[in-house]
Amino acid sequence: RACITMQLRITLVNTTAVDCSMDPSNLTVQLREELETLRSNLRPWGVFFGNFAKPASADEALRRIKSNGMYFLSNYLIIHVVLVIYCIVTSLALLVSCAITSGAAYLYNRHQKTGQPLRIGGLTLTPAQLGAASGALSLISMFLFPMGSTVLWAIGATVLISAAHAAFTPVSRVTAVKREVQMSSIVQEVESHLN
Repeated sequence: RACITMQLRITLVNTTAVDCSMDPSNLTVQLREELETLRSNLRPWGVFFGNFAKPASADEALRRIKSNGMYFLSNYLIIHVVLVIYCIVTSLALLVSCAITSGAAYLYNRHQKTGQPLRIGGLTLTPAQLGAASGALSLISMFLFPMGSTVLWAIGATVLISAAHAAFTPVSRVTAVKREVQMSSIVQEVESHLN
């Protein structure tokens, strides 16, 4: 059985880049670590929906977007996921497309692990042929159903919501909350060392 390797460039939330050379079986470990990083950077929703204020100028709005954009990145990603789930659940065509794509990926993954060919009637597909067929089936379902426009709509809505939120959230409030969180973690660390 041939070992497939892939080059993967991942940019973490704290903007450090990691180059990884891994086989597909280790990809889930890396994805779990990335999800844990995103979860740890999730800001409380009370802070996220805190006070809003109109920026004094366009420069102030851009400064806020830059500062708040990174600070609330995990929250913005959750909003994006919720929008995508909403789109899928409210559109039967997207639900069918996701089911077809998921089923094809499941069949490919199951037969890739065992290395056994898939037999459908008199037709026998090797794992490589099954991978090509599942990829083709997924692409066809994406073109037949409006998945592309929905993904673009969800990305556009997320960018618009995130930019508006970041522009109308004062940076001083974010900075104050950041300092408060840092101070509370320092106090907890000192207390743990004293005990």
